[in-house]
Amino acid sequence: MYHLIKYEVRKQILTKIIIVLFLCAFEIMLIISVLSGNKDSITIVNGILKVAAVIGLFYIAFDPIAAFDNDLGKKQGYLLFMTPNSTQRIITAKLLAGAIQFMLYYSLFVGLFTMNNGLLSWSYGTTVNQLDDIFNAFGDVGFSFTEFIVTGIFLLCLWFDVISLTFLSISISYAYISKGKLNTFISILLFIILFIAETLLISGPIMITFDASGSLEASFILLSNLLFVIPAIFNYCSTILTLDKKVSI
Repeated sequence: MYHLIKYEVRKQILTKIIIVLFLCAFEIMLIISVLSGNKDSITIVNGILKVAAVIGLFYIAFDPIAAFDNDLGKKQGYLLFMTPNSTQRIITAKLLAGAIQFMLYYSLFVGLFTMNNGLLSWSYGTTVNQLDDIFNAFGDVGFSFTEFIVTGIFLLCLWFDVISLTFLSISISYAYISKGKLNTFISILLFIILFIAETLLISGPIMITFDASGSLEASFILLSNLLFVIPAIFNYCSTILTLDKKVSI
């Protein structure tokens, strides 16, 4: 399993390094701007850094989808399923590699903005909390270390659900419908249909709990995590069964 995870990480590492180097370069520019007291430069650089960091978070979160589609669609990747490794080990390794990279970047993301909060607060002479601005989209949570852990678990469960559902959509498309140029379109269409069906199933209990609590309380977060993980496990198992029957030897 370790070697499969290592293989998946190495296969996808270049773009991640480029993203991190890009963020480091703009972080250095921000520090220089703060030390020089150039308010216009601080605003511009910090804005670019914030947008780039959020885009990087989304890219790293969904990059495993492109890698999985490439594995099934191209001979070099498809050969991975012809190795002695079981389909379960391969899919598990892909999910674990993606989850590890996603959580590492999430930690970097939070650490970066925590440091920048201090820089901007010192520069402007008033308290700045960009993490509150970002995560308050989910409610009036007030970002703290506890929220860092809780939000990380919530995002990981949501990520697992979305990625596993996408894996299932791609697997069904390749195994039963099309291996040609229309495969990407069919996979997206399948994902939309399955996503809507899943959302209709889980949105009711989530909103009932949210209406009862009125905020992101523990009961709401725990139920949300559970309702993301249960279908994700189903998607994960269905993907393995689909590939076992139609793709792997």
